[in-house]
Amino acid sequence: MRKRNLWGMKFLNGMLMIALAFGLASCTKEDNLGDNGNKGNGTEQGGTGSEDDNKLPSFDNPKGVFILNEGNMTTENGSLTYISEDGKIWDDAYKTVNETELGNVAQDMAFYNGKIYVISQNGNMNATGVEFENDGMLVIMDGKTLKKEASFSKDELAGLDWPTHITVLDEQHVYIRDNNGIHRFNTETKELTLIDGTEGAPKAQFVTMNGKIYTFINKSYLCSILEISKENDSAVKINLPYSAPYKSLYSIAGSEDGNIWLTATGFGKEYTGKFYPATQELVSRQISVSPNIGSAGVAFVAKGNEIYYTNGTAIYKQTFDENSELDPESGLDAEEMLVDLSEIDNNAGLIYNGLGIHPVTGHVYANTIKGFAQYTTNQIWEFDFSTNTEKPVNKYENYTNFPAGFFFYPQASEQ
Repeated sequence: MRKRNLWGMKFLNGMLMIALAFGLASCTKEDNLGDNGNKGNGTEQGGTGSEDDNKLPSFDNPKGVFILNEGNMTTENGSLTYISEDGKIWDDAYKTVNETELGNVAQDMAFYNGKIYVISQNGNMNATGVEFENDGMLVIMDGKTLKKEASFSKDELAGLDWPTHITVLDEQHVYIRDNNGIHRFNTETKELTLIDGTEGAPKAQFVTMNGKIYTFINKSYLCSILEISKENDSAVKINLPYSAPYKSLYSIAGSEDGNIWLTATGFGKEYTGKFYPATQELVSRQISVSPNIGSAGVAFVAKGNEIYYTNGTAIYKQTFDENSELDPESGLDAEEMLVDLSEIDNNAGLIYNGLGIHPVTGHVYANTIKGFAQYTTNQIWEFDFSTNTEKPVNKYENYTNFPAGFFFYPQASEQ
C-alpha cells in the first residue's frame, strides 16, 4: 500500500514537473496572452502541434498581419512573420513554404494582383561583400500560398544602390526607391529606368492610390509631393503652399478619402497635416513631440481621423480636425499619450521601425526590441486603444529579427 502511494506520489510529481516544464516553455514564443485572454499558440508552424493547428493558412486574408524582418545585415537573411486572423503566429512563413529565404536586409513589401513583392537591400550579397544563399534582391510570391513565383538577383538589379522601398502599379511598372532616386522596373524585360525628378527621394514608404504613386522631397525649405504615373517616366512636383510652416516632411500616408496625411517639422515645432492634391489645400495641426521615424521611414499611421505616432517608447494619438479655420496650435489639445511600452515591459527598450494600423480592425501594432545588441529579445504588441490603453489585445515575444514594418493584405476592393 505504501509502495503504491509512494509510486503514485512520484508519478504525480513527475507529471507536475512535466507540466511545469511545458508551462515554462510556452512562456517564450508560444505565450501571447492579451487583453481578450486569447493565446496565439504560436510555434514555427503556427499551432499547438496538432495537424489542424499546423496547417498553413491562406495568407491573402485581409484580417491577417505580416511582419517583414530585415535580419542581421552581416549574418542573416530576411524573413516573413505572419499572424493569422485568430491570433496564431508563423515564424518565418516564407521559409516554411519555400524552404529558401528572402534576401539580406529585407526592407519593404507591396501587393498587386494576388502577388506579394519583397525588396531587400543587399539581396544575395551582404554589405561586406559576403555572398548569401537566398532568393535574391526582389522576390515575387503568390499572395495566398507565399510560394515563390519569380526572383531577381543583385546582379540582375545591378543598377540599384541599396534599395529601400517598393510599390507596384503593374508588372511593367514596379517602382523601387534607392540611393539614386526612384526606378521603374519592368519584370518582363528586366529593364530598369530612373524616373526623372526623383533624385533625393527619401527613405519613406510610397503612397499608392488612384493609379498613381506618391512620395515627397525636401529641398531648401520647400516641401513637395512627387506624383508618378504610368504615362511617363517623369515625376510631377506638387509644391506645398508657401505658407506651410514646414522645414521638411518626415513621412506621408494615404487617407481614406484619397488625400495625403503627413508629418513634418519646422522652426522648432512638430506637425501633422492633411494635403489635398486636387485643390493644393493644406491643413496643419501641431503636436508636442518629434515622432520616431526609423530606417523604414514610417513616422505615423492613421485610420479615419485618428493619427498615431511614437516618441521614445511612448505611443501618442491625435484626433485630427480638418476645419481649416482652426489654428495649428489647436492640435495640441487633441493629442494624448496612450501608453509607454517600457513601463509595461522592461525589455521594451526601443520601438523599432514605426507602427502599423490594421485597416480592418483599427488595432495598432508596434515592434519593440531590448536593444540593438539584444535584438532577439523582442515583442510584437497589438492594441485596441478604443477599449484599453494599458493592456494589449495580444503580445508575441521573441519572433522578430530587426522588423522592417507591418503589412496587411489588401481587401478585394483595394486590389
